[in-house]
Amino acid sequence: MASSILNVWFVGYAFFIGMLVYGLRRGMENKYASLRSAYWWNDFLLYFLPILFGGFFAILIRRFGSEIVPSSIKSDVDTAIWGSIAGGLSGFAYTIGRKILKQRLSSILKDSSQGDAP
Repeated sequence: MASSILNVWFVGYAFFIGMLVYGLRRGMENKYASLRSAYWWNDFLLYFLPILFGGFFAILIRRFGSEIVPSSIKSDVDTAIWGSIAGGLSGFAYTIGRKILKQRLSSILKDSSQGDAP
């Protein structure tokens, strides 16, 4: 049973929300290519989707009796806030993780291309 507000379940839930939004993003951008350059999609909706999904799915998960949401959280409002914070952190972690991954991959690719020169 989860008793602490910030625990392993919180991190796992944040990753779940991050993967959900990432999958939705890729699916929508593949179906509607114009979304990739749309301001309202990239700079507005994609920042709020994890927060909205986090709150919504936290309430849904708690209603089905899962122990992912801490037992100390009783009301739907508190559950939505807990889920929204997890969702917000998942979006933040995705943004930072993507930048770090790009930086690491570009340095690895740069190093490997220099090593192949005669």
